[in-house]
Amino acid sequence: MFERVGEKIKGWAIIVFTLMMIASFVLAIVSWATIEDGEPYYVIGGFLYVIIGPLSAWLSSLILYGFGELIEESKAARKMLQIQVTGNNKDGINVTNFEEQLENIEKKENNLFSDEIVSFK
Repeated sequence: MFERVGEKIKGWAIIVFTLMMIASFVLAIVSWATIEDGEPYYVIGGFLYVIIGPLSAWLSSLILYGFGELIEESKAARKMLQIQVTGNNKDGINVTNFEEQLENIEKKENNLFSDEIVSFK
């Protein structure tokens, strides 16, 4: 339930974006479909839904996706710090320079992103 939280938040960001986009276009169509003679406000309202709806969907999903990315990167930074302090990690990777550490973290990403608490000795 609480594993890979960053990935889940990023997934929800995509779902929220899609739903908000669909809702804004549906609202615009409904607004245009209910136009009566002499009422230009529905036309203007429909165009506002088409313009402002996608922009707000993009902005809100961007913030949510960025937060998910921040969580994933903080987990990677925690693992990098653990490797630098101890010289190896719980997966048995023993590296001496930064480039090798980055490569090993990218290769073993699923194993390194466990929710275990890091303890330094």
